[in-house]
Amino acid sequence: MRMRTTVFGLLGLAIALTSNQPRAWADFTLPPQDQGFSFVQTDWGPSNTSGNPLTFNKFNVPGATLTSVDLTFNWGFQNTITLSFGTPSTESVHASGGITLAKPNADITVNPVPGNFLFPTQTFSNVGAATGVAGQVISLPTQTFLSGNPNYTPAQHTTLSSASDLAPFIGSGTVGFQVVATATSDFTSSSGNGAGTSVTYAEPDLQITYHYVPEPSSVLLLGLGSGGLLLVYRQRRRTA
Repeated sequence: MRMRTTVFGLLGLAIALTSNQPRAWADFTLPPQDQGFSFVQTDWGPSNTSGNPLTFNKFNVPGATLTSVDLTFNWGFQNTITLSFGTPSTESVHASGGITLAKPNADITVNPVPGNFLFPTQTFSNVGAATGVAGQVISLPTQTFLSGNPNYTPAQHTTLSSASDLAPFIGSGTVGFQVVATATSDFTSSSGNGAGTSVTYAEPDLQITYHYVPEPSSVLLLGLGSGGLLLVYRQRRRTA
């Protein structure tokens, strides 16, 4: 009779552990993956800032089910303006641009349609102006648009959980995200005898995190092992 109690106890514990009731500990998370690169010039956009997409390993845990993917996109710009004067005058340059991220494996340089963008385009704007004399060249301080800058929009975050959204992340190999940045500038002069240049660099960084539920057999073994240890402990206490 005692042996039956032990068997049914283990079975009951295993069923409880593998049931569909909510369990906070039942969701597992793989370590975040991070990809990005330092500032790349982007004055001739639109262009993929790295020449290649940001790539990540797909979710490939045998028997497990991917439940969601968290994505966080940090971005930034650096812009430097230089003014040269042919005659005494006041000159200014307005530099602006944007950076955006494509959905997994989408090409937004060829198909820049709304359905292929993962986040809205993030923009920067920088205005540099100075008054100078003939022959003078003035390089204005580089403006950096990163976290902490008043003109910086915080990092963008989203969680994907639908079957269609998760499909590109599942399997062997890698999944790619194309980053596209653009930059333009406008020059004005009070005399019309001068020049202004703008050099812009973009910096993208993407982090993804996989959340999943392990295969049922793994949870069953965990339950059986935990239950067995508990019963052995109780049996030893009774014997003592």
